[in-house]
Amino acid sequence: MDFKLIIPRSMSFVNCPECNSSGSLDRVRNDDLWSQILLKVFQVRGYHCRICKYEGRFFLYKIKNNPLRIILNYVLLIVILFVVLLVANIILKK
Repeated sequence: MDFKLIIPRSMSFVNCPECNSSGSLDRVRNDDLWSQILLKVFQVRGYHCRICKYEGRFFLYKIKNNPLRIILNYVLLIVILFVVLLVANIILKK
């Protein structure tokens, strides 16, 4: 069962939003205070494209492609835990 809803994003596989080229994004240094706050609090980092010179910010983490399956895994885990506690309660009362 998979319980990871949020996973790290590999920027080497992210296409540039402007020119759609793959593997052309490089990290921008976080020298100013605003960039450091974004990185620490929101896990957002600046990147620029080597080909078209696009500059933007991306989240370092992303939600998995199929979040419904992971949410169902959590629901199933809670139901199983509830049944186990109910059975344990019935056994201990005897």
